[in-house]
Amino acid sequence: MNEIIERAKLHFNENETRVILVPEWGADDKPLEIFCRPFNLAQKNKLFKKSGGDVSSMDLTVMADCLIMKAEDGQGNKMFTLESKRDLMNAVDPDVVSRIAAEMLQGVTQEEMEEK
Repeated sequence: MNEIIERAKLHFNENETRVILVPEWGADDKPLEIFCRPFNLAQKNKLFKKSGGDVSSMDLTVMADCLIMKAEDGQGNKMFTLESKRDLMNAVDPDVVSRIAAEMLQGVTQEEMEEK
């Protein structure tokens, strides 16, 4: 059994960090790059609980939580903190936040799988 869990962990660790381009938040005519490592089950569970257990009618605050939890710069530093949540909720374009969170939450696409 130990060999199986080791293979499962190896598989998870092979998942690549995704880069999400955000032209709206960029500088010098370059889009902002947000790096996002794959969610583990504990992180997904935390978001699921915040959604009230129904992802189809997810409370939109979960989108801000997603950015706070997963958005990193190229060096692996968190881009947002809990103190950022108020601004993400009230002073930032909700369509951009929604798009970034959706990209973070979606699985690897078929095209990405074929490129590997």
